[in-house]
Amino acid sequence: MPKDAKISQVDSIKGIPLPSQDLAFEGKVEAMINAGRWIVRCPDDPKGAHFMEVYYGQTSFVCAGCYPDLLSLTFKKRDDDHYDPVQDVGKRIKAKDDAKKDGREYEIIFPGNAEEIFGTLRQRPAQAMNWLPGETVEFLQDENVAHGVRDNQPDVSVIEGQVD
Repeated sequence: MPKDAKISQVDSIKGIPLPSQDLAFEGKVEAMINAGRWIVRCPDDPKGAHFMEVYYGQTSFVCAGCYPDLLSLTFKKRDDDHYDPVQDVGKRIKAKDDAKKDGREYEIIFPGNAEEIFGTLRQRPAQAMNWLPGETVEFLQDENVAHGVRDNQPDVSVIEGQVD
């Protein structure tokens, strides 16, 4: 993001903070967990609504809302005359290159204790598996008690929304 860019954002999704503009100026975004998925929120979206699921350990993020060609598909004809969708690699590469050139490819910052955080969340029903940057494992364990998790055991698994 250019240093002189001014972004006025409103929080269109309650309870999930807008990305840190200080980090965005450094070319970084923080990952968070929503419903058991790692996600990042686009720091360039003026309405604050663009999210993208990422995987733990992914190093960079380009917003598909800002660069829709990242999701481009084309179709390949099968022997039975039906078509399968396949990635349009050329459009995807160009979109990522454009984002990089525009200063809108961001390094994803995961917490240093991500596995411990996810292990604590894994004890909850999927819809309650949420974590925001700054929340501690101790805070999550206290929330687990509120969600009915009795012992905060890291090896407890969630099956069909029920804690085993």
